[in-house]
This record gives sequence, C-alpha cells and structure tokens, in this order.
Amino acid sequence: VNAMIADAHEQEERAIGHYDAAILSGYRPVAARARFGKAQLLHRNGKMDDEAFGKELESLRYAWRGDDLELDVLTRLASLRLSEGKVGEALKVMRTATDNYPDSEEAHRMNMRMSDIFADYFLSKSIDDLTPVQALSFFEAFKELTPIGQRGDEMIRDLAERLVEVDLLEQAAHLLDYQVANRLHGGVAKAQVAARLAPLFLTGHKPDTYDYYL
Repeated sequence: VNAMIADAHEQEERAIGHYDAAILSGYRPVAARARFGKAQLLHRNGKMDDEAFGKELESLRYAWRGDDLELDVLTRLASLRLSEGKVGEALKVMRTATDNYPDSEEAHRMNMRMSDIFADYFLSKSIDDLTPVQALSFFEAFKELTPIGQRGDEMIRDLAERLVEVDLLEQAAHLLDYQVANRLHGGVAKAQVAARLAPLFLTGHKPDTYDYYL
C-alpha cells in the first residue's frame, strides 16, 4: 500500500523501495502485485523497454493466478502486444482473459473489442505482410471473431481471392463454402458467393459439388 501511495504521488525512488521490500517479503500474493506495480512504474518512466516489460508480464501471468491481479496483468499484456503490432499474440491473451473471467466487466469490454481488432487487422494493409497461407492460418485461429455482416463477409472474400491468386483453390473454396453455409442466408449476396464458389469446385475436379452450387 505504501508503494502504491508513493507511486500515485510520483515519488519514484520511495515507491521502488517499498515495492522491492514487498517483493523480498516472499509472500506470493504481495510479491506478485509489487512486481507488477514496479514494472509498470519503470516502463511508464522509460526505465524498462517494451521487451523487458513484456517478459516481466509474461512471467507474472503464471506467477499468480485466479484473481483481479491476473486479469490486470493480462489486460496490460494485451495492450502492450497491440502497441507492438503483435495482433495474434494480443488476441490470444485477450481470449485467455475472457475465458478465465467471464463475469468480469473488464473482460466483457475486452471481448467486445476483439472482433473489431480482428476485422481492423484483416481489412488493413498489415495483412499484406503475411503470405496467403499465413493469413489463412491466422483467420482459422480466430474465425469465431469474424464480425457479423458486411465487414466479416468482405474479410472472407478478400482472403479467398488471395488464396486463388496463388492457386490454393481448395482452401479458397473451403472459405467460401463456410461463408455460404454459416453466414449468408439467401438473397443476392449468397447467390454471388455461390457463383464464385462453383467454378472453384469445378477446377478442383469436384463436379458434383459444382452442380449443387449451380
């Protein structure tokens, strides 16, 4: 408590002294919280770089688990990974937080953001840094986050076209088949995607499936 009070009053040396004393106490609940507070203070004041801060957070997420401290550590780690552009790592951390703390308001807010983060990344130029196969793997890892509606459908179509460009026709067909079966429920949009899907099955020597989509 003394460390957090000194930290809040921007008394850095005093705060670090109290944090260190708490860490040396060996009492795990207090020591873990003191490590977290000290790491945040040093990172905030430019005395710990992102790499070291990330390593400390990764260590802390396993040092103490099961209460709001773990959620705070996961939240901060996800934020750091996003700032570093490591979207996949950030989403994995956020998924852990939302799975472990389903009743938490913070975890609920995090869950609401995940779909937007996933879509924003996939619809930005950042996705071009991945090969089509890497982009497909990324999509499959988080496809439950695909937003409902036009944005999500655009993500799937764009990825499918990238796969077609490198002759990964079976994988492209699988994506569009998933879209038709699970996301589109009649109308012009479904007909358009089915029309794109049918020749992919024909090219892949699956005429029975081609006839079905016609």
